[in-house]
Amino acid sequence: DAIYLKDAQGCYLMANSSAAKILGRPVHEILGKDNTELMPDEVARRIAEIDRQIMNTEESQVGEEHLPVEGTTRTYHFIKTPYRNHHGEVAGVVGIARDITGRKETEEALSLRAELLDLSYEPIFAWELEGDIVYWNRGAEELYGLSRQEAVGRESHLLLQTVHPIPFEEFKQMLKRDGQWIGELEHTTHDGRQVIVESRQTLVPTAGDRRLVLESNRNITERKRLEENQQRFLANAAHQLKTPITTIVGATELLVTKQNLDDAKKRQLLEHIFSEGHHMQRLSDTLLRLARVGWDQREPSLEGVDLAIAAQQ
Repeated sequence: DAIYLKDAQGCYLMANSSAAKILGRPVHEILGKDNTELMPDEVARRIAEIDRQIMNTEESQVGEEHLPVEGTTRTYHFIKTPYRNHHGEVAGVVGIARDITGRKETEEALSLRAELLDLSYEPIFAWELEGDIVYWNRGAEELYGLSRQEAVGRESHLLLQTVHPIPFEEFKQMLKRDGQWIGELEHTTHDGRQVIVESRQTLVPTAGDRRLVLESNRNITERKRLEENQQRFLANAAHQLKTPITTIVGATELLVTKQNLDDAKKRQLLEHIFSEGHHMQRLSDTLLRLARVGWDQREPSLEGVDLAIAAQQ
């Protein structure tokens, strides 16, 4: 940290090596000078105004200052307090400054990242490994029916009632070990709906002991419903095809293997084959129509088209 002491006129009475580095001079060239001799005029005036406020109000100030250092602008967090002489009178200002440029850049990057995440339609939120939700984007608001103000600060496992494939405590230990988990989850939303999501959960490194999990989900509830309907439909279609096929194969086998069948029996078997063949044809037409116009079974809307106009378009 940079530590310095200035008198009532703003001249430096003491400065350590960190303060000297900020000012770009050795310590012996700093002592006895004020900021107008060491910094650009605008910066010097701004700092002098803060120093005057501290001496006039006799109150400390905490804030941030942007200073030009070695051709770049760096951000410093400062604490300034009145300096009193042995009579107890305010005789100057003593200050401590810490370079927080890296931290500010990280905060700005995180802020930009949060803004970008807010633009995503995918539900994205972040929660502490011990449970509290700390970030909630617009996609999460829409899917789970809960505003950001209502969600942030609440425990995620109580808020979403997640149906997890493994016990939650075991899951947290796995995240600590592997750093990521990808799979399907079922959530009960705030308004009682059951939703299924493809979830990607990543352990995000942060300063200190906090462990954050960034969770990105994709709502696949409708897709899962369609897949289940498709499976039921295919199973039913296979069953509907099996009966006429069995009849046709059986009748054909009799015609091929039995040479002594009379004409009436042969005709009866051929009628069975003809009837079941028509049944299969109707089922085939239905399947093709479903594949062409979708699951709602609506017939296409037919109307006349002027080919010359259509070609021009």
